[in-house]
Amino acid sequence: MAGFRSQSLLEELEEHPVTTLVGIASIALFVNSARLDGLDLQSFLGRFIASSARIWRDGEFYRFVTTTLCHVDILHLCFNLWFMWSLARVVERRLGVARSVAGFVLLAVVTTSSEIAFDNYGIGLSGVLFGVFGYLLVARHRDVEVASICHRRLVETVFLWFGLCFVLDATGLMRIGNLAHSSGLALGYLLGRARYDAAHRAAWTVGAALFSSAVVVAGSRIWALG
Repeated sequence: MAGFRSQSLLEELEEHPVTTLVGIASIALFVNSARLDGLDLQSFLGRFIASSARIWRDGEFYRFVTTTLCHVDILHLCFNLWFMWSLARVVERRLGVARSVAGFVLLAVVTTSSEIAFDNYGIGLSGVLFGVFGYLLVARHRDVEVASICHRRLVETVFLWFGLCFVLDATGLMRIGNLAHSSGLALGYLLGRARYDAAHRAAWTVGAALFSSAVVVAGSRIWALG
């Protein structure tokens, strides 16, 4: 894609530490899980995957993030890493480390909450990455480099995949976290508008906060914890 050049891992860590470390953590978790099977695999993944009870009853809030780093197979992992590498770095360059970490955690919390609200156990980075894509949908109209990366063909392809995921899930061909995809896309778009629409920044910021709060409250399933 335009705007990217080949760099060493150390250069990537220096320039895009958040994106790079998220990728490394995802690969490390997958490599460790790939060595296991059966009950050993379930036990290993059980340390990281989110559920409402684990998070809200037991206070294991780290699961909001660690569940996004788990992947079901090598194709799932590679697709998400490609998606992240293609889009997340340009956002990190603009936001800096602190705001990139905050954005990643916020997207992880909201997208994970959208799944556990319905007692689903969605895993993987795709919900967060749809949030990055939603952010770039706004930024591409105001930033030349972003427009060269998040171009029309890519936008059409991502929306085609977004819709296809609903079909694949509905037909039982693949189990897909469409709630995470949808909530991530919506929140990313709201955050993009909050950053780039200066005339209505307060309204978009409030909208993003209310949306995030509503999804997290739903994900807490306080009525079901007992």
